[in-house]
Amino acid sequence: MDIVKQRRMAESEVSFNKVDAKGLIISGVKVNEFVAYESTFTKCRFERLQVRGWSPGVRGSVYVGCSFVGCRMGRVGNDYCRFEGCSFENVVIRNWGMRFSDVVDCVFTGRIESGFFSDHNMVNFPLDPDKPVNEFRGNDFSGCELVGVDFRGGIDLSQQKLPTGPDYLYLEDGPGAIEGAFRFVEAWPDETFRKEGLVWLGIRRKQADRGQRQLFMNRNTSHRLASIWPQLCDALQGVG
Repeated sequence: MDIVKQRRMAESEVSFNKVDAKGLIISGVKVNEFVAYESTFTKCRFERLQVRGWSPGVRGSVYVGCSFVGCRMGRVGNDYCRFEGCSFENVVIRNWGMRFSDVVDCVFTGRIESGFFSDHNMVNFPLDPDKPVNEFRGNDFSGCELVGVDFRGGIDLSQQKLPTGPDYLYLEDGPGAIEGAFRFVEAWPDETFRKEGLVWLGIRRKQADRGQRQLFMNRNTSHRLASIWPQLCDALQGVG
């Protein structure tokens, strides 16, 4: 593919349809839409892109050893795709829903805001109709700020590197921590805080019932969560 021509296209839309690209480079441009249909990308560099809408895997696409360093992505579709050994370093990604995607051995730094990763494949994956769950392992989020990002459907968080610090809480036994926290939160004297805490725990209980056994949370997910963060962390750790 002609790189210069592709760069000009990137000013409005980049679209791939059933391509097998190796070593492709697109960098430093603003993109309204990035769409890939049933395509495979190996060691390609999509770097420093500003993408308004990214649909990385319409009907199934695969990215192996690709780089997305320095990208700014405003909306990422719930597409069918696989990322293996890819670099998402120094990125800013908003509204990323990974309901049908494999993510394996990838590195993330920068900031991901509002989104989720899921282990449960709700419909058959086009590249593998018998695939029961998404593959999600070996990923390094330790240098990435995760704000409003959920892990759902049974993702094994022990197989990922997660960020740590005072703004994060990770608990191995999520369901047990949630059930124990209800007793503490129900006794909070402040009615507003109590309602906020019970609503949050109710949401997490539903996620646990759907298979997510480990709990990971960030205080900056919302102003409401930040307002009850110290008390909620104590309750979840059984010292409420």
